[in-house]
Amino acid sequence: MKKILILIFLLGLCFGSFCTPAFSQMLLQQGKVNLSLDPGETATGEVIIHNTKDQEISVKAYWQDFLYVPPFDGNKKFLSPGTSNRSCSNLVNFMPQEITLGPYGKKAVSYSARLPEDAEDGYYGVLFFEDNSRDKKTATGVTIVTRVGCLFFLEKNGASKDAKVLDIAIAGNQLLGTIENKSQIILIPRGIFYIMDDEGIVADRGEIEPFYLPPGESAPFFVDIANNIPGGNYTLILTFELGEGDSFVEEVDFEKTKNSTFKILQVRD
Repeated sequence: MKKILILIFLLGLCFGSFCTPAFSQMLLQQGKVNLSLDPGETATGEVIIHNTKDQEISVKAYWQDFLYVPPFDGNKKFLSPGTSNRSCSNLVNFMPQEITLGPYGKKAVSYSARLPEDAEDGYYGVLFFEDNSRDKKTATGVTIVTRVGCLFFLEKNGASKDAKVLDIAIAGNQLLGTIENKSQIILIPRGIFYIMDDEGIVADRGEIEPFYLPPGESAPFFVDIANNIPGGNYTLILTFELGEGDSFVEEVDFEKTKNSTFKILQVRD
């Protein structure tokens, strides 16, 4: 039985950049296409693919659906086109589907996307480019299939962004919570926090790694509270940026007691 090793590069990692592993021969000029359209509106554009080496390659382009999967840190599951309930495989057309790239060459693949009149808020997918050249076996008999992908986010213009923080608690010196996506589009919340004392002086600050939350999904998060802050009352101001200027804030009043434990006093939206 043949062994197949699939190497996937640049999938939503290097948006608009030219970062690539040294052993990858293909490079996309953009790793993500964001389209905000009115119902019935059509948008067109190009995805440019580069050959980074001195050998000609044959490339095929094809569509797949994707889903962000727990713990929603950016990992994805790829599916056949039209499989997911938010697939945009029937809303995006692209050409050509077969490409020949000369040494150090580049070519543009054109796309058109149309949001239907009865569109819901968000549709998603990935346009893959796969090296279709022959003679890809290694000395150990492993066949290497190299592909790069461009994520497509097709969303209704003005789509609501709604998220909520739930289940606030303290365990040891960590404030715990859950963030839930209550909108109908994928949200990528990025969190920052400040801890203020009762005189308004910042006692601590930090960031929370971004989440990649499909509609209706939730993910746990935590904030480390510095053990060396003095006893007293504090307010943790937690801000999640949702993109394009949208954000929401949660405030948590807590106390560091005389025996150096932390206690929640009040949670405010």
